[in-house]
Amino acid sequence: MRAFFAGVVVFACGVVPCVFADGAQFVVLPQLVEGSSARPYGISSDGNVVVGWSIRDNRRRAVRWVNGEVHEIQSVPGSGSGSFAWDVSGDGSVVVGHGWSFSANRAYRWEANEFTNIPTLGGGTTVANAVSDDGDVVVGYSSIVGGGLGAFRWQDGVTENIGYLAGASDSPRSVASDIAGDSSVIVGYSESARSGDNVEAFRWEDGRMVGLGDLPGGIFESAATGVSDDGTTVVGWSRTTSSQEEREAFRWKDGEMIGLGDFPGGKYDSTAIAVSADGSVVVGWGESATLDAEAFFWDESNGLRNIKEMLETDFGVNLTGWQLGTAHDITPDGLTITGYGISPENQGVAWVITLPEPGSGLLLVGATSLALRRWR
Repeated sequence: MRAFFAGVVVFACGVVPCVFADGAQFVVLPQLVEGSSARPYGISSDGNVVVGWSIRDNRRRAVRWVNGEVHEIQSVPGSGSGSFAWDVSGDGSVVVGHGWSFSANRAYRWEANEFTNIPTLGGGTTVANAVSDDGDVVVGYSSIVGGGLGAFRWQDGVTENIGYLAGASDSPRSVASDIAGDSSVIVGYSESARSGDNVEAFRWEDGRMVGLGDLPGGIFESAATGVSDDGTTVVGWSRTTSSQEEREAFRWKDGEMIGLGDFPGGKYDSTAIAVSADGSVVVGWGESATLDAEAFFWDESNGLRNIKEMLETDFGVNLTGWQLGTAHDITPDGLTITGYGISPENQGVAWVITLPEPGSGLLLVGATSLALRRWR
Protein backbone atom coordinates (compact mmCIF):
# COMPACT_ATOMS: atom_id res chain seq x y z
CA MET A 1 0.00 0.00 0.00
CA ARG A 2 1.35 3.40 -0.93
CA ALA A 3 1.56 6.13 1.65
CA PHE A 4 2.12 9.87 1.54
CA PHE A 5 4.51 10.49 4.38
CA ALA A 6 6.60 13.65 3.93
CA GLY A 7 6.91 17.09 5.43
CA VAL A 8 4.82 18.41 8.29
CA VAL A 9 1.32 17.02 8.70
CA VAL A 10 -1.44 19.21 10.10
CA PHE A 11 -4.68 17.43 10.97
CA ALA A 12 -7.99 18.84 9.79
CA CYS A 13 -10.73 17.12 11.73
CA GLY A 14 -14.20 18.51 11.07
CA VAL A 15 -16.49 15.61 10.30
CA VAL A 16 -13.71 13.28 9.15
CA PRO A 17 -11.86 11.10 11.70
CA CYS A 18 -8.31 12.26 12.37
CA VAL A 19 -6.99 8.79 13.06
CA PHE A 20 -4.27 6.87 11.28
CA ALA A 21 -4.73 3.14 10.74
CA ASP A 22 -3.79 0.46 8.26
CA GLY A 23 -6.56 1.11 5.76
CA ALA A 24 -7.58 3.57 3.07
CA GLN A 25 -6.28 7.12 3.20
CA PHE A 26 -7.97 10.34 2.07
CA VAL A 27 -5.51 13.20 1.59
CA VAL A 28 -6.44 16.82 0.87
CA LEU A 29 -3.70 18.51 -1.15
CA PRO A 30 -2.73 22.10 -0.28
CA GLN A 31 -3.49 25.15 -2.38
CA LEU A 32 -1.09 27.90 -3.43
CA VAL A 33 -3.26 30.27 -1.43
CA GLU A 34 -5.14 28.71 1.47
CA GLY A 35 -8.89 29.05 1.02
CA SER A 36 -8.82 29.48 -2.77
CA SER A 37 -9.24 26.47 -5.09
CA ALA A 38 -7.24 23.68 -6.70
CA ARG A 39 -7.86 20.84 -9.14
CA PRO A 40 -5.69 17.79 -9.98
CA TYR A 41 -5.55 15.98 -13.33
CA GLY A 42 -2.61 13.58 -13.50
CA ILE A 43 -0.78 11.28 -11.09
CA SER A 44 2.58 9.49 -11.30
CA SER A 45 2.85 5.71 -11.27
CA ASP A 46 3.82 5.56 -7.60
CA GLY A 47 1.17 8.09 -6.57
CA ASN A 48 3.65 10.53 -5.04
CA VAL A 49 3.41 13.26 -7.71
CA VAL A 50 0.15 14.91 -8.76
CA VAL A 51 -0.25 17.75 -11.28
CA GLY A 52 -3.04 20.21 -11.93
CA TRP A 53 -3.74 23.83 -11.11
CA SER A 54 -4.29 26.06 -8.11
CA ILE A 55 -5.46 29.66 -7.96
CA ARG A 56 -3.11 32.52 -7.11
CA ASP A 57 -3.82 36.21 -7.81
CA ASN A 58 -7.20 35.21 -9.29
CA ARG A 59 -5.58 33.09 -11.99
CA ARG A 60 -5.15 29.36 -12.40
CA ARG A 61 -1.51 28.35 -12.06
CA ALA A 62 0.03 25.04 -13.10
CA VAL A 63 1.22 23.14 -10.04
CA ARG A 64 3.00 19.95 -9.11
CA TRP A 65 2.33 18.30 -5.75
CA VAL A 66 5.32 16.23 -4.60
CA ASN A 67 4.80 14.06 -1.52
CA GLY A 68 1.98 16.37 -0.52
CA GLU A 69 3.81 19.69 -0.96
CA VAL A 70 2.56 22.12 -3.61
CA HIS A 71 5.00 23.70 -6.07
CA GLU A 72 3.99 26.22 -8.72
CA ILE A 73 5.42 25.58 -12.19
CA GLN A 74 6.77 29.08 -12.72
CA SER A 75 7.04 31.10 -15.94
CA VAL A 76 4.95 28.82 -18.17
CA PRO A 77 5.30 30.12 -21.76
CA GLY A 78 2.26 32.00 -23.02
CA SER A 79 0.62 32.08 -19.61
CA GLY A 80 -0.46 35.72 -19.51
CA SER A 81 -3.92 34.67 -18.34
CA GLY A 82 -3.12 31.42 -16.57
CA SER A 83 -1.49 28.00 -16.90
CA PHE A 84 -2.52 24.36 -16.63
CA ALA A 85 -0.77 21.02 -15.99
CA TRP A 86 -2.70 18.09 -17.48
CA ASP A 87 -0.47 15.05 -17.14
CA VAL A 88 2.78 13.72 -15.68
CA SER A 89 5.23 11.00 -16.66
CA GLY A 90 5.41 7.71 -14.81
CA ASP A 91 8.26 8.82 -12.53
CA GLY A 92 6.79 12.29 -11.98
CA SER A 93 9.68 14.19 -13.57
CA VAL A 94 7.99 15.41 -16.77
CA VAL A 95 4.84 17.57 -16.85
CA VAL A 96 2.78 18.62 -19.86
CA GLY A 97 0.09 21.24 -20.19
CA HIS A 98 -0.44 24.68 -21.68
CA GLY A 99 -0.18 28.36 -20.99
CA TRP A 100 -3.28 30.39 -21.66
CA SER A 101 -3.70 33.94 -22.90
CA PHE A 102 -6.61 35.72 -24.53
CA SER A 103 -5.05 35.24 -27.96
CA ALA A 104 -3.92 31.58 -27.90
CA ASN A 105 -2.93 28.48 -25.94
CA ARG A 106 0.69 27.28 -26.02
CA ALA A 107 1.50 23.67 -25.17
CA TYR A 108 4.60 22.90 -23.14
CA ARG A 109 6.71 20.05 -21.83
CA TRP A 110 8.43 20.73 -18.49
CA GLU A 111 11.38 18.86 -17.01
CA ALA A 112 13.89 19.95 -14.35
CA ASN A 113 12.60 23.56 -14.49
CA GLU A 114 13.14 23.78 -18.24
CA PHE A 115 10.38 24.21 -20.81
CA THR A 116 10.10 22.81 -24.31
CA ASN A 117 7.51 24.49 -26.51
CA ILE A 118 5.33 22.14 -28.56
CA PRO A 119 5.08 23.58 -32.10
CA THR A 120 1.64 23.97 -33.65
CA LEU A 121 0.33 22.22 -36.76
CA GLY A 122 0.27 25.59 -38.50
CA GLY A 123 -2.42 27.34 -36.49
CA GLY A 124 -2.03 29.61 -33.51
CA THR A 125 -2.80 27.34 -30.56
CA THR A 126 -1.71 24.03 -29.02
CA VAL A 127 -2.76 22.08 -25.93
CA ALA A 128 -0.78 19.12 -24.53
CA ASN A 129 -3.16 16.62 -22.89
CA ALA A 130 -1.00 13.60 -22.04
CA VAL A 131 2.52 12.19 -21.95
CA SER A 132 3.98 8.69 -22.19
CA ASP A 133 5.38 6.99 -19.09
CA ASP A 134 8.98 7.79 -20.08
CA GLY A 135 8.09 11.42 -20.79
CA ASP A 136 9.33 11.32 -24.39
CA VAL A 137 6.05 11.42 -26.34
CA VAL A 138 3.37 14.11 -25.90
CA VAL A 139 -0.13 14.15 -27.39
CA GLY A 140 -2.85 16.77 -27.60
CA TYR A 141 -4.39 19.01 -30.24
CA SER A 142 -3.51 22.04 -32.32
CA SER A 143 -5.35 24.47 -34.54
CA ILE A 144 -4.56 23.99 -38.21
CA VAL A 145 -4.28 26.22 -41.25
CA GLY A 146 -7.69 26.87 -42.79
CA GLY A 147 -9.62 26.15 -39.60
CA GLY A 148 -10.28 23.10 -37.51
CA LEU A 149 -8.26 21.08 -35.02
CA GLY A 150 -5.74 18.30 -35.44
CA ALA A 151 -4.75 15.61 -32.94
CA PHE A 152 -0.98 15.61 -32.61
CA ARG A 153 1.86 13.35 -31.52
CA TRP A 154 5.08 15.13 -30.53
CA GLN A 155 8.47 13.50 -30.17
CA ASP A 156 12.05 14.81 -30.52
CA GLY A 157 10.89 18.29 -31.45
CA VAL A 158 8.51 17.21 -34.22
CA THR A 159 4.73 17.70 -34.04
CA GLU A 160 2.84 15.23 -36.23
CA ASN A 161 -0.84 15.41 -37.16
CA ILE A 162 -2.07 11.84 -36.64
CA GLY A 163 -5.09 12.44 -38.85
CA TYR A 164 -8.87 12.06 -38.84
CA LEU A 165 -11.46 9.36 -39.19
CA ALA A 166 -12.89 8.89 -42.67
CA GLY A 167 -15.68 11.32 -43.50
CA ALA A 168 -14.39 14.31 -41.52
CA SER A 169 -15.46 17.74 -42.79
CA ASP A 170 -13.39 20.28 -44.75
CA SER A 171 -12.63 22.01 -41.44
CA PRO A 172 -11.95 18.79 -39.55
CA ARG A 173 -11.66 18.21 -35.82
CA SER A 174 -9.63 15.61 -34.01
CA VAL A 175 -8.24 15.66 -30.47
CA ALA A 176 -5.77 13.28 -28.80
CA SER A 177 -6.84 12.79 -25.18
CA ASP A 178 -4.44 10.17 -23.83
CA ILE A 179 -1.52 7.92 -24.71
CA ALA A 180 -0.64 4.41 -23.56
CA GLY A 181 2.24 4.15 -21.13
CA ASP A 182 4.52 2.62 -23.78
CA SER A 183 3.39 5.30 -26.32
CA SER A 184 2.17 2.70 -28.84
CA VAL A 185 -1.53 3.67 -28.70
CA ILE A 186 -3.23 7.08 -28.74
CA VAL A 187 -6.92 7.67 -28.07
CA GLY A 188 -9.24 10.63 -28.52
CA TYR A 189 -12.05 11.72 -30.80
CA SER A 190 -12.55 12.87 -34.37
CA GLU A 191 -15.27 13.84 -36.78
CA SER A 192 -16.30 10.87 -38.90
CA ALA A 193 -18.79 9.79 -41.55
CA ARG A 194 -20.90 8.19 -38.83
CA SER A 195 -20.79 11.11 -36.41
CA GLY A 196 -21.72 13.90 -38.85
CA ASP A 197 -21.36 17.20 -37.01
CA ASN A 198 -20.52 15.30 -33.81
CA VAL A 199 -17.41 13.22 -33.01
CA GLU A 200 -16.47 9.56 -32.65
CA ALA A 201 -14.00 7.95 -30.25
CA PHE A 202 -10.84 6.66 -31.90
CA ARG A 203 -7.87 4.42 -31.17
CA TRP A 204 -4.64 5.10 -33.08
CA GLU A 205 -1.89 2.52 -33.48
CA ASP A 206 0.90 2.01 -36.03
CA GLY A 207 -0.20 5.07 -37.99
CA ARG A 208 -3.81 3.92 -38.35
CA MET A 209 -6.79 5.61 -36.67
CA VAL A 210 -9.82 3.38 -36.07
CA GLY A 211 -13.27 4.56 -34.94
CA LEU A 212 -14.68 2.75 -31.90
CA GLY A 213 -18.35 3.40 -32.64
CA ASP A 214 -20.79 4.33 -29.90
CA LEU A 215 -23.25 2.81 -27.45
CA PRO A 216 -26.70 1.81 -28.76
CA GLY A 217 -29.52 4.35 -28.75
CA GLY A 218 -29.77 8.08 -29.23
CA ILE A 219 -27.42 10.40 -31.09
CA PHE A 220 -24.28 8.92 -32.65
CA GLU A 221 -21.46 10.49 -30.65
CA SER A 222 -18.60 9.24 -28.49
CA ALA A 223 -15.21 10.35 -27.19
CA ALA A 224 -12.26 8.42 -25.76
CA THR A 225 -10.64 10.06 -22.73
CA GLY A 226 -8.30 7.42 -21.31
CA VAL A 227 -6.34 4.29 -22.25
CA SER A 228 -4.65 1.53 -20.26
CA ASP A 229 -0.86 1.33 -20.16
CA ASP A 230 -0.80 -1.54 -22.67
CA GLY A 231 -3.30 0.16 -24.98
CA THR A 232 -5.88 -2.64 -24.93
CA THR A 233 -8.59 -0.91 -22.86
CA VAL A 234 -10.13 2.45 -23.76
CA VAL A 235 -12.57 4.50 -21.68
CA GLY A 236 -14.68 7.57 -22.35
CA TRP A 237 -18.32 8.54 -22.95
CA SER A 238 -21.04 8.02 -25.52
CA ARG A 239 -24.53 9.35 -26.17
CA THR A 240 -27.28 6.86 -25.42
CA THR A 241 -30.31 9.16 -25.71
CA SER A 242 -31.47 11.89 -28.08
CA SER A 243 -30.32 14.60 -25.67
CA GLN A 244 -27.05 16.47 -26.18
CA GLU A 245 -26.95 16.91 -22.39
CA GLU A 246 -26.87 13.20 -21.53
CA ARG A 247 -24.14 10.60 -21.99
CA GLU A 248 -22.88 7.34 -20.52
CA ALA A 249 -19.41 6.23 -19.47
CA PHE A 250 -17.99 3.36 -21.53
CA ARG A 251 -15.19 0.80 -21.44
CA TRP A 252 -13.92 -0.60 -24.75
CA LYS A 253 -11.88 -3.80 -24.96
CA ASP A 254 -11.39 -6.47 -27.63
CA GLY A 255 -13.58 -4.57 -30.06
CA GLU A 256 -16.57 -4.29 -27.73
CA MET A 257 -17.85 -1.09 -26.13
CA ILE A 258 -19.93 -1.55 -22.97
CA GLY A 259 -21.80 1.08 -20.99
CA LEU A 260 -20.85 1.46 -17.32
CA GLY A 261 -24.14 3.03 -16.22
CA ASP A 262 -24.86 6.08 -14.08
CA PHE A 263 -26.02 6.94 -10.57
CA PRO A 264 -29.77 6.90 -9.83
CA GLY A 265 -31.66 10.20 -10.24
CA GLY A 266 -30.86 13.33 -12.21
CA LYS A 267 -29.91 13.28 -15.88
CA TYR A 268 -28.38 10.10 -17.29
CA ASP A 269 -24.90 11.57 -17.41
CA SER A 270 -21.57 9.86 -16.69
CA THR A 271 -18.04 9.95 -18.08
CA ALA A 272 -15.12 7.55 -17.63
CA ILE A 273 -11.83 9.44 -17.48
CA ALA A 274 -9.02 7.07 -16.51
CA VAL A 275 -8.25 3.35 -16.27
CA SER A 276 -5.74 1.14 -14.46
CA ALA A 277 -2.85 -0.52 -16.30
CA ASP A 278 -4.67 -3.82 -16.86
CA GLY A 279 -8.03 -2.19 -17.62
CA SER A 280 -9.77 -3.73 -14.60
CA VAL A 281 -10.54 -0.47 -12.75
CA VAL A 282 -12.14 2.65 -14.25
CA VAL A 283 -12.73 6.02 -12.59
CA GLY A 284 -14.67 9.12 -13.60
CA TRP A 285 -17.89 10.88 -12.61
CA GLY A 286 -21.64 10.49 -12.80
CA GLU A 287 -24.59 12.72 -12.00
CA SER A 288 -26.48 11.96 -8.81
CA ALA A 289 -30.06 12.60 -7.74
CA THR A 290 -28.94 15.97 -6.34
CA LEU A 291 -27.82 16.93 -9.89
CA ASP A 292 -24.21 17.09 -8.66
CA ALA A 293 -21.24 15.32 -10.21
CA GLU A 294 -20.05 12.42 -8.03
CA ALA A 295 -16.77 10.53 -8.47
CA PHE A 296 -17.12 6.84 -9.37
CA PHE A 297 -15.04 3.68 -9.11
CA TRP A 298 -15.89 0.78 -11.46
CA ASP A 299 -14.67 -2.78 -11.54
CA GLU A 300 -16.15 -5.94 -13.02
CA SER A 301 -17.02 -7.45 -9.66
CA ASN A 302 -18.93 -4.50 -8.21
CA GLY A 303 -19.90 -2.35 -11.18
CA LEU A 304 -20.27 1.42 -10.82
CA ARG A 305 -19.81 2.67 -7.24
CA ASN A 306 -19.96 6.15 -5.75
CA ILE A 307 -16.47 6.69 -4.29
CA LYS A 308 -17.76 8.69 -1.33
CA GLU A 309 -20.31 6.00 -0.48
CA MET A 310 -17.69 3.28 -1.01
CA LEU A 311 -15.39 4.94 1.53
CA GLU A 312 -18.24 5.38 4.00
CA THR A 313 -19.58 1.83 3.58
CA ASP A 314 -16.33 -0.14 3.29
CA PHE A 315 -14.22 1.92 5.69
CA GLY A 316 -16.76 3.52 8.04
CA VAL A 317 -15.58 7.09 7.52
CA ASN A 318 -17.96 10.00 8.06
CA LEU A 319 -17.78 12.23 4.96
CA THR A 320 -20.82 14.33 5.80
CA GLY A 321 -20.62 17.66 4.00
CA TRP A 322 -18.08 16.49 1.43
CA GLN A 323 -18.77 16.22 -2.30
CA LEU A 324 -16.21 14.11 -4.16
CA GLY A 325 -17.12 15.44 -7.58
CA THR A 326 -14.75 13.89 -10.13
CA ALA A 327 -12.05 11.22 -10.16
CA HIS A 328 -9.50 12.40 -12.73
CA ASP A 329 -6.71 9.83 -12.71
CA ILE A 330 -5.60 6.51 -11.23
CA THR A 331 -2.25 4.79 -10.73
CA PRO A 332 -1.41 1.71 -12.84
CA ASP A 333 -2.18 -0.68 -9.95
CA GLY A 334 -5.66 0.82 -9.49
CA LEU A 335 -5.08 1.67 -5.82
CA THR A 336 -4.44 5.43 -5.78
CA ILE A 337 -6.93 7.92 -7.23
CA THR A 338 -6.79 11.69 -7.52
CA GLY A 339 -9.74 13.97 -8.06
CA TYR A 340 -11.62 17.14 -7.28
CA GLY A 341 -14.24 17.85 -4.65
CA ILE A 342 -16.01 20.41 -2.51
CA SER A 343 -15.14 20.54 1.19
CA PRO A 344 -17.65 21.17 3.98
CA GLU A 345 -16.34 24.75 3.95
CA ASN A 346 -17.43 24.99 0.28
CA GLN A 347 -13.87 25.14 -1.07
CA GLY A 348 -12.77 23.46 -4.27
CA VAL A 349 -10.08 20.98 -3.24
CA ALA A 350 -7.73 18.43 -4.78
CA TRP A 351 -7.72 15.04 -3.09
CA VAL A 352 -5.89 11.72 -3.24
CA ILE A 353 -7.33 8.42 -2.05
CA THR A 354 -5.14 5.37 -1.47
CA LEU A 355 -6.83 1.99 -1.10
CA PRO A 356 -5.39 -1.16 0.50
CA GLU A 357 -4.12 -3.88 -1.76
CA PRO A 358 -6.69 -6.64 -2.35
CA GLY A 359 -6.20 -9.49 0.05
CA SER A 360 -4.01 -7.44 2.36
CA GLY A 361 -6.47 -7.84 5.23
CA LEU A 362 -6.68 -4.08 5.60
CA LEU A 363 -10.25 -3.61 4.46
CA LEU A 364 -11.25 -2.58 7.95
CA VAL A 365 -14.70 -1.36 8.84
CA GLY A 366 -14.90 1.33 11.46
CA ALA A 367 -14.27 4.99 12.07
CA THR A 368 -10.55 4.45 12.55
CA SER A 369 -9.93 2.84 9.18
CA LEU A 370 -9.64 6.00 7.11
CA ALA A 371 -7.64 9.06 7.98
CA LEU A 372 -7.91 12.46 6.38
CA ARG A 373 -4.67 14.36 6.15
CA ARG A 374 -4.32 17.91 4.98
CA TRP A 375 -0.83 18.83 3.87
CA ARG A 376 0.64 22.29 4.35
